[in-house]
Amino acid sequence: MNFKTSSSYPQLQAFLLGAGLLLGLMPVLSFILTSIGFVLGISITKVHLPILVIATLVVTWLLSKSQHHVTLKTFVLAAVFFIIIFVIGLMHVTQIIDTSYDGMWYHQEAVINFAKGWNPYKRMLMPDEGTETGTFYDNHYPKAVWIAEATVYKFTGLLESAKVYNVMLSCGLFFLSWFGLMQIRFIPFFMSFLLALLIGLNPTSIYQLYAFYVDGQLGASLMTMIILLVSSIILNNRMLLWIALLFFVYLANIKFTGLVYGVVVLVFYLGYLLWRKRSDFKYYFISISAAFVLSICLFGYPTYVTNTINNNHPLYPIMGPGSYGDDIAKIPQPVNFATLNRFSKFFTATFAEPMWCRAPLTTKPKRLFKPIHDPSYFTRADFEISGFGPYYAELFVGFLLALALLFFIPSKYKKEIALFLAVVVISTFVNSEAWYARYAPQFWLFGITLVVVLQQNKYTKYLAYVLLIGLMINTIFLAKFYFKPHWAESKLIQAEFDALKKLPKPAQIIKGWPITFSIKAKEQELKFISVTPTAENQEMYTPFTGFSAEWAKFNKVEMESAKLLP
Repeated sequence: MNFKTSSSYPQLQAFLLGAGLLLGLMPVLSFILTSIGFVLGISITKVHLPILVIATLVVTWLLSKSQHHVTLKTFVLAAVFFIIIFVIGLMHVTQIIDTSYDGMWYHQEAVINFAKGWNPYKRMLMPDEGTETGTFYDNHYPKAVWIAEATVYKFTGLLESAKVYNVMLSCGLFFLSWFGLMQIRFIPFFMSFLLALLIGLNPTSIYQLYAFYVDGQLGASLMTMIILLVSSIILNNRMLLWIALLFFVYLANIKFTGLVYGVVVLVFYLGYLLWRKRSDFKYYFISISAAFVLSICLFGYPTYVTNTINNNHPLYPIMGPGSYGDDIAKIPQPVNFATLNRFSKFFTATFAEPMWCRAPLTTKPKRLFKPIHDPSYFTRADFEISGFGPYYAELFVGFLLALALLFFIPSKYKKEIALFLAVVVISTFVNSEAWYARYAPQFWLFGITLVVVLQQNKYTKYLAYVLLIGLMINTIFLAKFYFKPHWAESKLIQAEFDALKKLPKPAQIIKGWPITFSIKAKEQELKFISVTPTAENQEMYTPFTGFSAEWAKFNKVEMESAKLLP
């Protein structure tokens, strides 16, 4: 690819590369190095996190010191930003309590068990080490995020603090996106900043920032890998490929779809090198093949290898004998999706009114350019309809127009642009349930790419600016709908914990089915007596406003004495 790279702001580019790699590689190396420890029989301890911080600084310096004007002074500045974002992010996410369904369930259970000393290379979890179905998923699903987050939880002793890696990967994606966009001379400086901000603050990263769901980290890791691969081509830089492959190792072990998406992207990368008749193609092929084997056979051993040995398929329970992947996929679907193909589902979901809509409910067409009917819908970590934001349907109309204009806009890089869009589209729709945005977060790059293409031409650049402003408005409203309610809910829950602690005797509580309430109560130093629910006492207990009934129910008399009931 013969892009004319920008030589402007070399120190800024060096800083962006250093900061982006530090923030992005911290969770990646937390998983990789901790997994190597598991192989050696070393479970997670409190010293893991400090060691991992030091290891991230050392490894990133060794990888970047010869790259793109990165000097020791620039790297130190990047390291300062890395530490500041890590500490502030840690303090912030610890105050926000995840009450999402799956977050309270098997995701947190896995993090807790890893922090307790579970070594998945040595044994599988037993049903009594969590909820029965929770430990089943923890045993069979990829484990990268849980392992990385457990190193934080073990150090702090505060479960919610483990979500800090959501913050770090999002920030790392922003810095590396800005670095990558600055390599392309035809992108104006300020536009490169805004586009990078939109990539870092992609919808999935936003609405899973405070949750233990893993799709936000999957999307950030995948988009980071893509940006590093493109940058490696533009700069003809092998080291950036190796760093991208580190993200692939993490990505492949976040979710089964992460492995599939990553492989699709790497196959296209190799295809591009073949197309360009690169003489060093063999080197790249061997490097990528080695990364794939290590991802599956070493770092993915507790998932892919054990699933194959015990259940005859590496992707069990999604695929293989006795699998029920189709049943899982049907859970969030509206009833009218039953007869639709993957593309029809995508367009129907994109242009549907954002609202809770699972069978037996049917989607309703969105009122374009009208206020959102139910803003509270966007507080969920797993909202399905209009999954890229409240005004993405309106934007998508503009994207379709931009796609049509692509055939008429003169460009030196039309083939490369078409190839990149093909990577995004194919990696998205390889998943039959791509309509569910958190299952294919990389599709966010589709609109971003079209904005970049349109602004090259003096006639279409105005449409690019309109779409850019639209993307910003969509992101701002999504952030507003998501953040404010979560802050309010966590503040309420904390107030309720504080009131319960003032009771003269331990609170009487009917614990829900997730095991995580006891963990939170212990962190809060709340003394309580666990009550067994019966037909007679059920009416005496109710959840607080900020709690879900699945988590815990509290004695009404005690709540009244603590002035917690209206």
